[in-house]
Amino acid sequence: MKKLILFVLSAVFLVACTGMEKKSNTDIKSEVVGKTFILEGTIEGSTIDVTFDEEKVSGSAGVNRYFAPYMITGNKIDVSLVGSTRRMGPENLMKQEMEFTKNIADASEIKVIDNKLIISTTDGKDMTFVEKAETLADKLEKKTFVLEGTLPEHEITINFSEGRLAGKGGVNNYSASYELEEDRLTVSPQIITTMMAGPEEAMDKEAQYLSDLTKAEKAEITDGKLVITLTDGNQLIFK
Repeated sequence: MKKLILFVLSAVFLVACTGMEKKSNTDIKSEVVGKTFILEGTIEGSTIDVTFDEEKVSGSAGVNRYFAPYMITGNKIDVSLVGSTRRMGPENLMKQEMEFTKNIADASEIKVIDNKLIISTTDGKDMTFVEKAETLADKLEKKTFVLEGTLPEHEITINFSEGRLAGKGGVNNYSASYELEEDRLTVSPQIITTMMAGPEEAMDKEAQYLSDLTKAEKAEITDGKLVITLTDGNQLIFK
């Protein structure tokens, strides 16, 4: 009877451990995909980071951008065919970059411990990364917001992508360059539109909106809404 109880307990323990191992192995990829991690211990003033999507790893190597396909199986990672841009930089940064790209190409193990990403190479070197905090720019990038109080047939929208904002002005499409430093938003007064005509009321609202946009002073996301505060204190609220 004792042997039977010990056998059952051992089996339960083995199954539990196997389940935990499978969960741990499966969760590694889900913990890194869609996130950016910054390498610790780089030369002061330089940044090396790694971003994972479903099939590709990419980021800044300090001077150049790099990219490569990868596979994660359990706690094993395989990075192959690392490519990069071909800019030149200071000698110390280029040396650091060469060492990093060699190490990422030699990556063999991956783990996440206490919110830190550790990638180990085949020769036993560990690279430790910390997760990059999401900035306002990250929250805005390639997302479309709709101005509250506009009618569907004359919808006013805004989308931020790689230093330019664009959208529908109610009648015309528009675009302009912008700068975002923390929450300080500046929109260029040189706004390009498609120059089409429409109903007078919709055209008036579009003209007012585009004028207001050039007065942008601050941007924030509150309760899932984008709020742009203007220099005169008024606000544009998007959902």
